[in-house]
Amino acid sequence: MRLKIKCNGDPKSAVVVNAATDEIVNDVLGVEISMSPFDVEAAIILKNVELELDNIEAEALNVNDTSRDDGEAGTPDD
Repeated sequence: MRLKIKCNGDPKSAVVVNAATDEIVNDVLGVEISMSPFDVEAAIILKNVELELDNIEAEALNVNDTSRDDGEAGTPDD
């Protein structure tokens, strides 16, 4: 599903919708947008999400698990 952020300039009116159907996506906790002259990035934070992923490498972590190494030199994440 492709998502679209719609807003009329007032942040309180912003909604995230399914780009194909214009249906509002429920359970959006927040949207963060970062813009530069050549790029735009958006992070959409959702709750109660059901995902189906194909061809994705993933690592299962338990809540409060801080033992995963982020790949940088030094100690594991704290």
